[in-house]
Amino acid sequence: MQIHQVTPEEQGLRPDMLLARLLSCSRTQAQDILKKQETSVNGKISRGSVKLGEGDEISFEAVVKNDPLAPENEVGTIKKVRKTKKTHPMPPILYEDDDIVALEKPAGILVHSITENADQATLVDALRLAYPSIKNVGDKPELRPGIVHRLDKMVSGVMLVAKTRAGFEALKEQFQARTILKEYQALTYGRLPKDSGTITFPIARGVEGRYVARPESQEGKDARTDYLVEARFKTATLVRAFPKTGRTNQIRLHFAAIGHPLVGDSLYGRKMKNIREIPLPRLFLHAEKITFKNLEGKTVAVESPLPEVLKQLLTTLPTK
Repeated sequence: MQIHQVTPEEQGLRPDMLLARLLSCSRTQAQDILKKQETSVNGKISRGSVKLGEGDEISFEAVVKNDPLAPENEVGTIKKVRKTKKTHPMPPILYEDDDIVALEKPAGILVHSITENADQATLVDALRLAYPSIKNVGDKPELRPGIVHRLDKMVSGVMLVAKTRAGFEALKEQFQARTILKEYQALTYGRLPKDSGTITFPIARGVEGRYVARPESQEGKDARTDYLVEARFKTATLVRAFPKTGRTNQIRLHFAAIGHPLVGDSLYGRKMKNIREIPLPRLFLHAEKITFKNLEGKTVAVESPLPEVLKQLLTTLPTK
């Protein structure tokens, strides 16, 4: 059984269309698999009518049966042939000691796959090459060695990775205790009325499998994001965000929930009345600073400057 996580480029596809791509088979064959209940989306059997969202998990058998083009010595079975995976170069190192390394993750790179045999190159592939001993570090080292937290694919900035088991446990304890401080820069649509604020909408999975920020009267995991306004433009606001919890997509969900989605957010963003879309090929969300304690008990603050593409965008925005 294979598990595939839907990418931003694949969202909106039906399960049969995605299966046809993944298995290099026809849509008829993919629909055949769905009819035989060999495929599920987010743990539920799928018949193919639902549209997939980014982050959805689709489980399927990586074998296409009864294909008339199968070679004679393998009649009735065609297996998907995987291409050799390319590896991303190691990102710049901002801090390093014997147990912990802080990286400057670029936008556009997935931190880790959800299956061992996934084709897409990830940050973890580069880490395995740079630090071979990291293969045994973490709760699930076969999938995400050294990974204690992650940044979304289209988010850039500082990210901590544990090089040793001791480093992993130390960082994990700090994240669970919420003593690690994180600062992000984000550009939201619209002009935020207050110079500072706190967003506390609980976060949960919606009916289609996507994460949603719900009113406080509804159930969900507690989530809190504090923010300060740094600059206001005619149709956007630059903010510094301080997530006090580490929920998936938290900053994106929280600003979308108050009617100010992030610029470049194709998943949770929505068109706002009387505001023209600001063109940006990535998400305007950057992990600018993270503060933690190393194994010697020393407080370490690591910073990453705003990428040039985001700086340039800010210079093009009208203020009035």
